Amino acid sequence: MPTADIVRAWTDEDFRAALAPEELAAVPDHPAGSIDAELDQVLGAFDPASRDEWPITTFSRNPCCS
Repeated sequence: MPTADIVRAWTDEDFRAALAPEELAAVPDHPAGSIDAELDQVLGAFDPASRDEWPITTFSRNPCCS
């Protein structure tokens, strides 16, 4: 697989989803690794669906003018 396709598979979810299983198997792991496990630790058991309960300042689009 060409290097450009490997990089695209790392960065383009739609491209990656369109790859055949054999092509997907040829894509090496991203050198930076996956951050999914780290994000799970940061979020912990927090349910993102309950975002209405989050402090409004956390998601302020313009925090300097709140």
